[in-house]
Amino acid sequence: MKRLILVAVVVGLMFGGTSVFAGQSGKCSPEGTWYGYNTIGGLWIVTISRSGPQSYTTVMDWGPNLPSSEFYGAIAAADWRGEMVKTGPKEYAWTTMSYWVYGPEGPYSLGYCPLTAEFTSCDSWQGSGDCHFYDFDNIWDDPFVGGDPIPGGSLEAFFQRMPMTYPVP
Repeated sequence: MKRLILVAVVVGLMFGGTSVFAGQSGKCSPEGTWYGYNTIGGLWIVTISRSGPQSYTTVMDWGPNLPSSEFYGAIAAADWRGEMVKTGPKEYAWTTMSYWVYGPEGPYSLGYCPLTAEFTSCDSWQGSGDCHFYDFDNIWDDPFVGGDPIPGGSLEAFFQRMPMTYPVP
């Protein structure tokens, strides 16, 4: 009897661990830390956290990308921050933005990317869409005036879940 209980507990932990890893009720969850790249050459670490029943906040660390060929002369930048909203079983609307500055007094710029995201598995997803860049002279100006499309056209991004080291204590 003790062996039967032990086997049941081990099996429960095995399948229960998979369910927790994949999300509630065996569904994949975007929550977690991801790493990847995009087609304009950027490397990213993205953290996704639940903010509502069908929505998530995103913070994208783009430290290794600045300065890059798209942002010559930029001396400082904010991480890209945004939101994902579930639109289908594996699909999300994903919008993200970042500020950067080209000198102590400006000018300032803003990148704004309305994208779509699709999970290809519980451990990978991709995004695509068109980003626009806005330049403005004063931080109090409306940043969404006079945007220019991203150089090279549309953007595609590819991410994988950060691997965990097991066993977790």
